[in-house]
Amino acid sequence: MSASLDLQAGEGASPVAADLSDLVARNHALAVLAALRAPGLVTRVALDAEAGVGPWILFGEDEPSLRLAIRDLSDAVFTPADDAELLVALDRVEPVLAAIEAATTESLLPLGVEAQAPDGLLALSIAVEAQDGAPFAHLVLAVDPEIARAWPQPIFDPWAPGAHLAVPATGPLVLDGPELPATTAAALRPGDIVLTPLSASRPGLAALTLFDRRLVGRFEFSHSRFTLNAIEESAMTPPLDIAVAPTEDSAPDAAPVAPADLPVPLKVLLGEASLPLSELAGLRPGSTVVLAGPREDAPAVLLAGERAIARGRLVPVGEAWGVLVETIGGEG
Repeated sequence: MSASLDLQAGEGASPVAADLSDLVARNHALAVLAALRAPGLVTRVALDAEAGVGPWILFGEDEPSLRLAIRDLSDAVFTPADDAELLVALDRVEPVLAAIEAATTESLLPLGVEAQAPDGLLALSIAVEAQDGAPFAHLVLAVDPEIARAWPQPIFDPWAPGAHLAVPATGPLVLDGPELPATTAAALRPGDIVLTPLSASRPGLAALTLFDRRLVGRFEFSHSRFTLNAIEESAMTPPLDIAVAPTEDSAPDAAPVAPADLPVPLKVLLGEASLPLSELAGLRPGSTVVLAGPREDAPAVLLAGERAIARGRLVPVGEAWGVLVETIGGEG
């Protein structure tokens, strides 16, 4: 199953706030539909590129809130000759419609048929199989992103096939911090503020560790937006004393460097962040997702290598973000 989120699909048309709103709608819609439960059937949900050509069956009460296209039935392309044949096919996929209605709380009262869906709708592909793997149907659900955002949180049966895709994957989120002279890092005291590279207009380099992989990319803290650059195998950072120890093959006539003057690269642990497994499965370099996790005033830990040297909270400093130190070392 693939549910890749690529901002380039909406290039040039929407400001940052609208982009983020659409991302949140996609994330939420995927999680809700990943938890569909239809008796005797298995559903797999992914983002579709666009709603495209119909026929689209309109559902709602006074006005259409959902549109549904039946692309395949029993592994055969479905091209209805008329509306009557379309309604017969709709009756065949009734178990899936009932599951969609239960998950979204939208009314699935048919209002009519249209040939082309309006622009700007979120398109969600729903592949349906029987328990033995036989193809049952391929549907596309089209919905306004704002309507999808209002769907209730998914309630799923953990034993249902595919339900695990709605479960959030959670792991530590670590930002690249500043470099401080060793003496400065050692002299930190409660009340000090250590500025980070983050600002309201500038994302910072970050790594989110999920399972045995590190997702490396850029993190915009103000909007919780993470853009993936690469996926790496998890690896332990060398301890601080190894990182600053002199090497044996140093030039014998090199000027000695006082350990106190050595720069110590810091990192900032911002606790845990998460995203649904349905999104994790489709991530690739260039994908952008909105993480659930740290917000303003979030607890933060300053790390040198793998060692905590101070703990505190993330605070705004003008347009930048800094760590307000509350305790030193492993205290607290």
